[in-house]
Amino acid sequence: MKRRYILLMHLALARALRAPIRPRAVSRLSSWGGDYDEVSTGDGARKPKRPDTRPDFAKPNYREPRSPGRGGRGGGRGRGAGRGRGRNEQTYVRRERQQRHWDAFMEDDGNEFVYGIAPVLAALKAGRRSKHALYVLEESRRKESRLDAVEALARENDVDIVQVEKGLLNEAVNDRPHQGCILCASKLDFAVLEEWTPPVQGTGWLALDEIVDPQNLGSLCRTARFLGASVLVSAKNSAPLSAAASKASAGALEEAPVYAVPNLPRALEDAKAQGWRVLGAGVGDNSVPVSGLDPTQPSVLVVGSEGEGLRTTVRRACDALVQVGSAPDNSGVDSLNVGVAGAILLHHLLGGAPK
Repeated sequence: MKRRYILLMHLALARALRAPIRPRAVSRLSSWGGDYDEVSTGDGARKPKRPDTRPDFAKPNYREPRSPGRGGRGGGRGRGAGRGRGRNEQTYVRRERQQRHWDAFMEDDGNEFVYGIAPVLAALKAGRRSKHALYVLEESRRKESRLDAVEALARENDVDIVQVEKGLLNEAVNDRPHQGCILCASKLDFAVLEEWTPPVQGTGWLALDEIVDPQNLGSLCRTARFLGASVLVSAKNSAPLSAAASKASAGALEEAPVYAVPNLPRALEDAKAQGWRVLGAGVGDNSVPVSGLDPTQPSVLVVGSEGEGLRTTVRRACDALVQVGSAPDNSGVDSLNVGVAGAILLHHLLGGAPK
C-alpha cells in the first residue's frame, strides 16, 4: 500500500512539473499568388515559406485543426484519443478558391483560352475572334522578349492587358505550354464550302477524313498554309478548331479559314465534276507512288485517320490512291505519322511550292 502511494505521488509530481503545452498556431494562408504563407512548427513560432503557386486542385487536402478535447493533446474520442498530433506538426487550414479576372468570360461556353506566343499573335492579327482580355506574365519574371510584341499588338487592338504571375497562367490552361501569354477570346468556327471553284494550276486542297486528334489537325493545317493549299474537313467527324489545334498549327488556324462539309464523299464527287483530280492517301496493291504523278494538275489530296485510314465511301470517291513510297527493309519503320505523310504528299502534288 505504501509503495502504491509513493508511485502515485511521483506521477502527480511529474505532471505538475511538466512544461505547459503551447497551443498550436493555425496557419494563415493568403490568397493564391499573394503574400507569403505562414507555417506553425508547433512551438508557437511562425516562419514564412515560399508562396504556394499551385492551382487549388493540386494542393494537399487541407483540414481544419482539431481542438483539444477530453482525450488529451490530440483531442477527439474513442481509440487514439490523446495521441496523434505532436509538437512539431504543421497544421493547415483549407481556403476557398479566389475569384479570377476571367471567370465572367469563361462562363460563356463560346469562349476559350488561346495560348502560346505564335497563336496569340496570329489571333490578334487575324481578327477572326472576339477578344476579351490578354493575360501576360509579369515583367519581372519574363525571359521571352516576344511578349513585349504581344502586348504592343494587344494595345493596338484595344484589348485589355492583365499582367499575372506564372501560376495563374498555369491554372488557366491546365499547365499547357503557354509561353507566358494567354488570350481569352471567342472560339473559331468552320467556314461553309458553298461550291467548288474551277481548278487553277498551282492550287490545291487538303481534305481530312476523320482526323480527330487536334495535334494532327493543327500540324496538317500548318503544312497546308505553308504550301498554299486550302483545308476541307467533314463536319461530323473532325477535331474542333480548338486552342490545342491552334497551338499545334503555330497560329496557322488563326490566319486562314478551314472549310467543312456535311458529306465528304459527295463533296469530292462535286470537286471531280468541276475538274479537280481527287487523290486519296493509302497503302495497298493499287496505290501508286506520288513521285510518278504530274504535279501540275490541280488536285485534292484526301488523308484519313492513322488507325483506320480512309473510309470506304471516301476511298471510292477518289480517282486514285497515292503513297509516299516504301521504307528500306532494315529500317524497322513501316509507316509515317499522318501529319508527316500528308506534308510529303502535298509538297509533291503542289510542285514543290512555295516558290
